[in-house]
Amino acid sequence: MSNNEQNNNANEEKRRQFEEMAQEDRRKKAEFDKKQRELKQSISELTQKIAAEENELRQLEADLAAAETETSEFRRQQQALDDSDKRDETDREHELQRMERELDRFR
Repeated sequence: MSNNEQNNNANEEKRRQFEEMAQEDRRKKAEFDKKQRELKQSISELTQKIAAEENELRQLEADLAAAETETSEFRRQQQALDDSDKRDETDREHELQRMERELDRFR
């Protein structure tokens, strides 16, 4: 085999090896791109899920604040009723005592 043929064979082998490496690089890049797209999709889905959870949390916080306000108002009203009942009871006791005194005067 001549020197020229040896060079041609060596060059052909190098070209074949280079093409195999280039093909492997393209395969790896395609695999990387696919994984990157999947990760971006996962990140997008998680971001949407987080936003939905944050919205739900804000709604729950608003509901809790409304319930606390309602509870506070109920307690205030209940206290006002209790106070009114106590005043009424005191008034009835005073009226009863007054009537007993009047009754005692007539005896």
